[in-house]
Amino acid sequence: EPFSDPVGDSDGDADADADADADADASFSISGMAVDPFSGMPGAAGLCVAAADPSPALVGGELDILAVGMTTDSGVYMLEGITTTSTLGLMVVVSDCDGDDITMYTSATGVAASSYAGGTDVTEKSAYILSNMMVGAIDANLSAFSHVDGDGEPSTFAESGGLINFILDATGVPVAEATVSCAAGYCPAYYKSDMEGFYFSDADGVPQMETGMAGLAVLPGAPITTYNVSHPTMAFDSVTMGSLPGVALFVAMFESAPE
Repeated sequence: EPFSDPVGDSDGDADADADADADADASFSISGMAVDPFSGMPGAAGLCVAAADPSPALVGGELDILAVGMTTDSGVYMLEGITTTSTLGLMVVVSDCDGDDITMYTSATGVAASSYAGGTDVTEKSAYILSNMMVGAIDANLSAFSHVDGDGEPSTFAESGGLINFILDATGVPVAEATVSCAAGYCPAYYKSDMEGFYFSDADGVPQMETGMAGLAVLPGAPITTYNVSHPTMAFDSVTMGSLPGVALFVAMFESAPE
């Protein structure tokens, strides 16, 4: 499975989203596995999982929780009895449960509206997770580059949340030499280099200015707007999306399908 269906509309999804809107009130389930995309390891048993509609949050409200569950062995989860009229898509949100040791940063993975059209059950859906240790690595990199928010104030990923954005070709393979920009607002992108470990610079400390072999861009505090990918030889679909404070949203931007 490619990294994720983005929450939001890509240019090629409007017809599918319209079809989903026509019969999205049918009940369906979402099931799959919570997994760390960086290590490939499944999540632990006992993580809290929820299906959420992000629509209210896009206008300053809270996520609308539609179903809740918990991971079992090997990170397997099942969310049942979901009904929605959202054509923006849903999120599978994974976090530590209240009262547990805080080991995970709240993460969300998009579920495209077209995938549950007509009450179709969504199966084998990977819900990506982010450890607090990895958030610490991201913030160490941001600190090294004196990252600031749109108001010019020092800011961290832990505080602001952000997009974990994988740039993929049409078959789901990560793409190097790509850059990400937004149509409006302040959205600096930081790119994982090919150095061993997790760094936004090369061995000499020079900032990585485009995606490396991992195809990964991190956008802290990403505003809700349209995002575009530039590449020397490839074209990509644009996506309307944005992040929420305290949440890591895993998204993917794909190479455009041939016309």
